Amino acid sequence: MYTNQLPVLIIPEIRDAVLASKAKKIFILNVANKPFESKGYRLGDFIQAFRDHLGVFPFDTVIANNNMQLPFPKNYHYGYVEIDEAAKKNKDYKLIEKDLINRDFPIHHDEKKLGTAVVKIIESN
Repeated sequence: MYTNQLPVLIIPEIRDAVLASKAKKIFILNVANKPFESKGYRLGDFIQAFRDHLGVFPFDTVIANNNMQLPFPKNYHYGYVEIDEAAKKNKDYKLIEKDLINRDFPIHHDEKKLGTAVVKIIESN
């Protein structure tokens, strides 16, 4: 988020264009927290970071992994991104919780599971 989305969206012209767009805007929550960037963050912390830097959370849908059963490789110091209750209750966006884990490397999303979720959102009215 701090190295990908925010540096782009913080540019006023891009931020304004995204906010003005009628397109569906989807935030895909990381499966795991990066220990050097978002250690201990929950979904609500990511949303608040966007609000702190942009003045608004610019997405209308959030896709979040809800399978936190597989262990991460021990040499990685990652933790699952939790979906906190306040974020679940927030009505500013639609929250879609799904098992998105890549079983071969659980720090990452499974591209087929995630792709299916994104297509379903795009095709919905």
